[in-house]
Amino acid sequence: MKTYVKQTFKDLELKRGGVLADAAFDQCVFDGCNVRGGVGPYGVVRNVVAKRCKYKSTSPFDAILEEATIEDLDSGAAILSISNCLFKHVVLKGKFGKWFVHPTSHAQMDASAYYAAVDWALDVRDAEFVELDLRGIPSELLRRDPATQVAVRQEDARKITGWEDLPYKVWRSAIRRMAREGATTAEVLLIPERRSKDLADQLASAELLHRLGLAK
Repeated sequence: MKTYVKQTFKDLELKRGGVLADAAFDQCVFDGCNVRGGVGPYGVVRNVVAKRCKYKSTSPFDAILEEATIEDLDSGAAILSISNCLFKHVVLKGKFGKWFVHPTSHAQMDASAYYAAVDWALDVRDAEFVELDLRGIPSELLRRDPATQVAVRQEDARKITGWEDLPYKVWRSAIRRMAREGATTAEVLLIPERRSKDLADQLASAELLHRLGLAK
């Protein structure tokens, strides 16, 4: 594994079908770097460690991350939108900013087919986010603290009342969208954001979901 320390990488692009593997980055800056969109196989990032790095680039999309550890990533004040990315054995720990991980209708790969061969996808037990909206990863493939980092399933939210009284409004809204008639989302993942000013309300909401029997 090659190690890079305090280096700046500018305007690099992982093209369709490309592979970035066997590298460690410590206190590096990624400026304008990204994964190329379009048609074809996803780019793959495999066996990579990144610690105390800065990501000053556009949001990544259409990539596979495998056997990777990311620790203390500074992505700035804006939301980092991570679209159509697939994960296998990826550990997030330390401090992070605002992340939105989600699939889109334009995905070139079948996420369900990919995850059918994955024993676990993403470990967020030691990650401290300012904001985190995590979608598209099956809850059973997420390594999480089940006491506070919970999943709520659509069928349960439609049968069990009480979630309307959650202290944290954002989680109430997420469950309401999932539970409404015609919604296709099977479950929502609700992860307290340890760097958020709303952490107390989030933890209280997780506790209430457990009491209601909704937390999985």
